Amino acid sequence: MLPFIGIGETHIASYGLMMALGLIVSVVLGLLLSRKCCLRPADFFVIAVCSIVCALLGAVLMYILVTYPLSEIWRRLIQADWEGFSTGYVFYGGLLGGVPGFFLGRKLTGARLDSAMRPVLTVIPLGHAMGRVGCFLAGCCYGMEYSGPLAVTYPETNEWTSAGTVPRFPVQLLEAALLLCLFAVLLILFLKGKRGYVILLTYAGSYSVIRFLLEYMRGDAIRGKAWIFSTAQWVSLVLFTGTAVAVTVLLILRKKHPEIFTPAVMARSVPDDEEEWDMPDDGENGEDA
Repeated sequence: MLPFIGIGETHIASYGLMMALGLIVSVVLGLLLSRKCCLRPADFFVIAVCSIVCALLGAVLMYILVTYPLSEIWRRLIQADWEGFSTGYVFYGGLLGGVPGFFLGRKLTGARLDSAMRPVLTVIPLGHAMGRVGCFLAGCCYGMEYSGPLAVTYPETNEWTSAGTVPRFPVQLLEAALLLCLFAVLLILFLKGKRGYVILLTYAGSYSVIRFLLEYMRGDAIRGKAWIFSTAQWVSLVLFTGTAVAVTVLLILRKKHPEIFTPAVMARSVPDDEEEWDMPDDGENGEDA
């Protein structure tokens, strides 16, 4: 719809702008939330930067894997032909790539796992939602042909999309709206003092269902497909299955070892002493998981 945003004589790609804004807003909010769980803001920033860099690499790598056949990838690597390899991103690739980045950042900072997980996981859907708005503006990740209410038609002059000039369902905006709802849920869980694993399982289970269903409303062909499902749907199935198994195991453990499920650490106020950061208190500010 609007692949470039003009600011004076400068034209900025709307997708890149929205993705950058999403990252900035997420990091800033994460810095604020980190102070609520006794995590040094500087430590959160290091973890966030490591996660973002690895996520971007993972997103590009996944794009390459689902776009090009292995023979083509190998030929390009041998000939050092990189053109076209970095023109797209796949979210699940970024999500998977961000995991080692998160643990690298945690290793560098020495932060407690739960304190690091909680703000990072909470802000992911917010940044993702803003990125999906960028997809809508640029015309990528577009929806199926659809002529009902809220249908959108990309202009013929938009060379950045292959959506054509037929009406399409605004699946990017629907996903953005659902991601904002998921962000609100995760933020409530965070503020209630739920532990990182609760936020993680809520996010993984919810988004895997959202993404699996929305794939049926997508119309773009370049996203990979194996048998009856798209690449994203297969990843969603694996993610949902893993979440269901983890929830089952945790419910069993909770009955046998309730002492494991103590409330998360919540800071009553910002610590003045450096040694107070990232240290557990008596836990009375948190709620049961």
